[in-house]
Amino acid sequence: MIQRTLAALLLAAFAATAASGAETPANGGFERGSAGWTLTAGPYGRPAQGSAQAARVAKGFGRAGSAALQLDARGRSAEVDAYSAPVPVVAGRGWRLEAWVRALSPKSDYKVTLDWQDASGKHLKYDNDWRGRGEPGPFARHGGVFVAPEGASRVVLILGVQPRSCCLFDDVSLADAGPAEPIAARPRRNGDGSAVVTGPDRVTAGAYATWHATYTCGPSGLPVGGLIALRRMPTSLDWSDPQGIDPKAPGYVRVRGPQGSDFQVERGQAGMLLVRLVWPALQPGQAVEITIGDQSGGGPGLRAQRTAVQAARWVVGSDCKADGDALDLARTEGGRFDVAPDRPVRLRVVCPSVVEAGKSVGARVEALDRWGNVCAAPAPPVRWSGAAAAHALPGGGYALAFGRTGPVRLEARAGILAGVAEPVVVDPLPSPPINSSPRPYGRMLGRCGALVNGRVALLFPSAGSAYGPVILYTRSGIGWTRVGSIPSPARLSLGSGAPAVSPIPGVDVRFGPPAITVRDGRAEAVLRGSEGGAAVVARFTVSPDSPMVALHVTVTPPPGKSVACLYAPLLRAGDGAFGSRHAGALFPGLEYLAPGEASSSDRGVAWKIRDRRIPHPYKITVPLMVAAGEQGLCGLAWDPNQRWDGRNPLPLARFEAPSPDGADNLAMGLSAPGFRRGLPENRLPAPPPGAAGMAVSLNCELLVLPGGSTVPDAVAAWSAAHPMPALRHPRSDPAEMALCARAFAQTCWVPGVQGWYTAVGLKPGYADDLAARVRQLGAAMEPGDAALSATNVTRQAMDAVGGPGGPATHLLVGDPERSMEALRGAAYGRMAQQLPDGGWAFRHVFGAQGPRATLAEPDDVELGSCATALETVLTYAAATGDPAAVRAGLRGLERLDRFAKPAGAESWEVPFTCPNLRAAALAARCFLRGYQITQDPAHLASAHRWAMAGLAFVCLWEPAANWPATIPASTGRPWRT
Repeated sequence: MIQRTLAALLLAAFAATAASGAETPANGGFERGSAGWTLTAGPYGRPAQGSAQAARVAKGFGRAGSAALQLDARGRSAEVDAYSAPVPVVAGRGWRLEAWVRALSPKSDYKVTLDWQDASGKHLKYDNDWRGRGEPGPFARHGGVFVAPEGASRVVLILGVQPRSCCLFDDVSLADAGPAEPIAARPRRNGDGSAVVTGPDRVTAGAYATWHATYTCGPSGLPVGGLIALRRMPTSLDWSDPQGIDPKAPGYVRVRGPQGSDFQVERGQAGMLLVRLVWPALQPGQAVEITIGDQSGGGPGLRAQRTAVQAARWVVGSDCKADGDALDLARTEGGRFDVAPDRPVRLRVVCPSVVEAGKSVGARVEALDRWGNVCAAPAPPVRWSGAAAAHALPGGGYALAFGRTGPVRLEARAGILAGVAEPVVVDPLPSPPINSSPRPYGRMLGRCGALVNGRVALLFPSAGSAYGPVILYTRSGIGWTRVGSIPSPARLSLGSGAPAVSPIPGVDVRFGPPAITVRDGRAEAVLRGSEGGAAVVARFTVSPDSPMVALHVTVTPPPGKSVACLYAPLLRAGDGAFGSRHAGALFPGLEYLAPGEASSSDRGVAWKIRDRRIPHPYKITVPLMVAAGEQGLCGLAWDPNQRWDGRNPLPLARFEAPSPDGADNLAMGLSAPGFRRGLPENRLPAPPPGAAGMAVSLNCELLVLPGGSTVPDAVAAWSAAHPMPALRHPRSDPAEMALCARAFAQTCWVPGVQGWYTAVGLKPGYADDLAARVRQLGAAMEPGDAALSATNVTRQAMDAVGGPGGPATHLLVGDPERSMEALRGAAYGRMAQQLPDGGWAFRHVFGAQGPRATLAEPDDVELGSCATALETVLTYAAATGDPAAVRAGLRGLERLDRFAKPAGAESWEVPFTCPNLRAAALAARCFLRGYQITQDPAHLASAHRWAMAGLAFVCLWEPAANWPATIPASTGRPWRT
C-alpha cells in the first residue's frame, strides 16, 4: 500500500512538473550552461573532471536555441560523458526519450543512455547504450520509448562519445508515454511469429532493388523494445547499409504498423536490419510491413552486393522477450533470389604462365563483368593471336600450341571483347634426372640446367636466347611431377615513384645460362642477368634431403637509379599442374582456403576491406604461402626481419588465388622496397630517400612437397626447419597462477548472479568447465592473498553451481555417477542429431544483434559444427566404452578427415566459413580421443595434422609488436600503423 501511494505521489509530482512547463531533464536545451548536468572528461561514474576542451557548452551552435553541449574525445583514449541530475520516474511505464545529435567528426560513436535507479540511487539497468553513429551533417533525432524496470524510481540521462568522436547534443527530453504491457503479461518466446518476403528473384550485381517483408505477431506478441531482424544469407557486407533517416538515400527502410505504433530502424551486426518496436506493444495477429530499399521518397533502393551469388535468401527473426536475442522464425515464406553478374566488359584468358614450345596446352576464355564476376562464356567464334595453333575442345576450352620461344602476347577476341595473357614459352623440357640419393647434385641437360635431391627437382630451361623460367618438381614414386613455376627469379622495375599494384609491376629479367656447382654437400645454380642497366644475380641452393630450396636475389641498379619494385620471386603455384583449382591454400593470418576457394573474398568481410593481397606484415602469423593439389604442394617462405636494403626489414608479401592476370595458377610473391610506417595496405611504396644506386636483395625458400600433402603438412615442414626461439616468460609460475585466479575470482565473477562473464557482451552466468577450473586453481594457490585463497575460490565455484552442476564439477567433487549421467544425456542428444554422413549441421541460432549474432545458416556443415558435437560423443565414449557412442564417434572422425579448412566453430563472432583456431583445436582433441579409444595411429596423425592447422593462427616470427600471440580467425584483422 505504501509503495503504491509513493508511486502515485511520484507520478503526480512528475505530471505537475511537466504541466508547469519545466524541462525534463532540467536544462535539456543547455541554454543555462551546464546547470543540471555534470560534465566529465572521462566515463560516467568517475569523479567529475570538467574540461573545457573535452566537455563544454558551446554558444551559437544550438539546434533551435543558442547553445548545445559539445563532447569531444578526439585524441583521447577514453570516452567523454555528461550526465543529468536524477529525474523521477514510475516503474512499468514507458518514457519517451528524445535527443538531437550532430556529429562533428567522421564515424562518431555516441550514446544517449538511460541509467535506471531505485530510490537509493542503486543502478538497475541501462537502456539505449551506445546505439548511435553519425557523420558530419545536420542535427539528427535520436531516442525512443523505454520502459522503466521494476523497482525504478528515478533515472539519470547519460550523454557520451567514444574516443576519436566529437558530437553536439541539444534539446534532450524525457516524457511519460503511458503504462506499458509487462513482459510477463503473456508467455513469450523468441523466434515467434511468421513472415512473408516478396521482391525480385534476380538482381544484377551492384544494382538497386526493393523487397517487402510482412511480419505477423504470433502468440507472444511483440513488447516494447522487441525486435524484428532481417538478414541475408549467405552473409555479405557489400550491401547498402539499412537506414531509416533519409528517404532519398540508398538503403532507406520504411516501416508501417498498427495505427499509433512507432518503430526505430537500426543496423545490426554484419549488415543485419533491425526494426525495434518503440511504442506501444503489439498484440498477437498484428502485422508490421517493412519496405527494404523504399523508393517512394525518391531513394534508389537497396544496393546489392557486387559479388554474384546464387540461391541467396532473406531470413527473418524476432525478439519477443526484448532481451536482444532475435531468433530465426521457423519458416520465412519467399525472399529467395539470385545476384546475377552484370553485362560482360572484358575477357580473361586462363592458361599456364610457362609453356613448352611445340606442345599443346589447355586454355579457357571467361567473360567478366565490371566487378570481376564470371559471366556466360563468350559466344563463338573466339579469334586468337599469338599462338601457332588454337583449337576448340569438345568439352569447352581450347588447345593452344606455340612455335617460337620467349615471352608471348596471347590475345583472344569475341565480338568487341578482348583479353590478353603473357605466357613464357620455353624449349621442350627434359625429364629431371632420377636421384634416389638424398645427396643433391646439379648439371646441364643440353640447354637446360637441373638441381636435384631426393625430394625436389628444379629445371632451368632456355626461353629462346635467354634463361629465366624455373620449373618446380616433386618426387612422385620413381619419377617427378610438376607442381609450379617461376617465370623469372626477378621481376624488376626501376624509377623513383611508387608503382601501381595491379597489374603486377615490372618486367621479368632474362638471364644467361645457369652456372651450376656442387660442393659441401649442396648444389647451387647461379644466374646472372641485367635489366635497364641493373645487374641481377639469382642463386638457388638445394640441400641434402630437404623439401626447401633457398633463393637469394640481389639487384644493383645503375648510378642515379633506384629499385622501384623487385619481386624475387613471383611464384606461380600449381602452374602446369593443378592450376588455380587447388585442394587448399594458406596465407597464415589472412587466408585459409578450402578447395577451389578464391582469396580476398568478401564473404562476411566488407567490400572496402576485403582486399588482402598485400597486407600489413604484422598480420602475417607464419611467413609462409602455400597451395596444394593432387600432384603435390608448393609454396614460399621468408624471413620478415631480413634487411632488404641493408637497413630496413619487412619485405612485402603478395598472395592471390587465382592469379590476377588470368594465369592458371596462384600467385605468391615477395617484394621490396618493404613496408614503411603509414603505408596503406595493398600498396607498394616508393624507394626510400637516398636509394639511388643502392643494392636491394631478397632471400626466401621454395617449399615443395609430394602429392597427398596438405596445408598442415606445409606448416609442419616449415616449423621443423624454423624451430621457435625460447619463450620469454613475463612472470613466475606462482604469479601466473595468481593472475589467472584473480581473473576468474574477481574480474569475471558477478556475485549477484553467482556466475562469471565468459566473454565481453555476453550475460554473466554459470559455466561448468569454468567452475571446475576455478576449483583447480583454488586448490593450487599458495597462502597469501585471502581473496584468492583455496577456500575462497573453491567456495565461489560451489556457489556458482546452484544446483546439480555439470560433468566437470561432479568429477571434482566426487560424484562421478552424476557426472556420467549428465554426460550420457549430452552425448546421446548429439548422437540423435548426427547426419547420415557422420557429420553435424549447425543447429543453434544465436541472436541477431551484437556479439551474440550468428553468421551461419541453420543447416551449414563445417569442421567446427561437427567437432563441437563430436567432442561430447567421444568424451563419453572414452569414459564408458559405450558401443553406440564409439560407433557414432568413429563415424564422426571419418567425416572430420574429409575437411580441408578449420572453420565453423565461432559462428557468434565471425562468418561460419571463416577459418578459426577453435575449429582446429576441437578437431585435434577429437582425434586424440579417437586414438585413446582405438589406439589407431592414423587418429594420432590426424590430431597432429589439425594441431599444425591451428599453428597457422599463432604468430611464429618475432616482430616486437606481436610475438608470440594467437589470433582467433583469419580475416585480415585491423592493424593500426
